[in-house]
Amino acid sequence: MAQKELVYVYTNTMRIIHWVVFFAIIVMSVTGYYIFNPFFWGSPGEAVNVFTMANMRFLHFLSAIFFDVALMIGVYLIFFSTYHAHWTRLIPSPKNIKEGWINFKYYWRLKGESINCRWVDPVDGFMFLLFHLLFLHQVVTGFALYVTAYLTSWWWPNLIHLGTNWIYWIYSDLQGIRFWHHLGLWCMITLFILHVYLQVWKTIKLQNSNIASIFGGYRYRDVVKK
Repeated sequence: MAQKELVYVYTNTMRIIHWVVFFAIIVMSVTGYYIFNPFFWGSPGEAVNVFTMANMRFLHFLSAIFFDVALMIGVYLIFFSTYHAHWTRLIPSPKNIKEGWINFKYYWRLKGESINCRWVDPVDGFMFLLFHLLFLHQVVTGFALYVTAYLTSWWWPNLIHLGTNWIYWIYSDLQGIRFWHHLGLWCMITLFILHVYLQVWKTIKLQNSNIASIFGGYRYRDVVKK
């Protein structure tokens, strides 16, 4: 077995952001599916006295606020923090593609070699890039759907329209935006499952404490022999 060293990889700030995004995605997924298909959960009583849809929409929007704020802070730290700045791993550069293919083959067959990384390995980097592109898509389409219920005579709906109306050029109409926003939900769930599976797999097979690192901040890494 390769000799291991304990390295500090996630600060308190990054771990808090991770878990805020984690729980926000869960709440938004459940409430978003209910908004799309309200028949999967019936509410007893007269409709005039039941506010299930309103409560779901409120929870969806509230969790989206936490999600957006955590995402903005996380993106800022990726680019500008002296400790967290690992944005180069998210770019599909020739070097990252080559190293990602090496790691992918190793994860798939447990043969050959793997790239020894402290923070984000190339496979995770590619997945995180997909995550952030999908997050951006969900934020823009979500705000485009949200703002339709408000008067354009107010200044802040006009500000949201200014930032989201371009999405109509891509999806044609509101129904198209709604469809692709809902499809984005299933893409996010798929990536979420793949991400969790990969971290559990690396924790068990590589014995690098990937799962523990997002709780305590520390992870094991193979010692590079010089």
